[in-house]
Amino acid sequence: APYISKGITMINSLLITTGGTISCVPTEEGLKPDLKGEDLLRYSNYWCDVLDFKLIDSSVMTDPERQDIAKLLWENRDKYDSFVITHGTDSMAYTAAYLACALQNFDKTVVLTGSQLPMVYPGTDAVSNLNLALKTALTE
Repeated sequence: APYISKGITMINSLLITTGGTISCVPTEEGLKPDLKGEDLLRYSNYWCDVLDFKLIDSSVMTDPERQDIAKLLWENRDKYDSFVITHGTDSMAYTAAYLACALQNFDKTVVLTGSQLPMVYPGTDAVSNLNLALKTALTE
């Protein structure tokens, strides 16, 4: 199901993935953002629609890409009640600040989350971070 039931209210959320450590897998060359939204949701207690935007290291996130994220949010505003964006922690604060300006009067919940360790690592913070972000987005 693309949404979670809370009483009789249906909260419809969209997960937008941008890469970052949360989506990394180990390779011979080091960590590589490779897990898409459907992969990440396998570790979650929640389910929602997914839009895979990019799979990049957040240290290379640019303002044009932040603008594209804001456009995606505006384009999907009427379809969803809330949004979760997975993002690398290196530049998450810059994206949050950009979105705070670009989404004035947006009137929907937008949660950014990331992790210090990849989702596939034992003991990672990624599982709880994603679950808490989705729980927040899916709470009325």
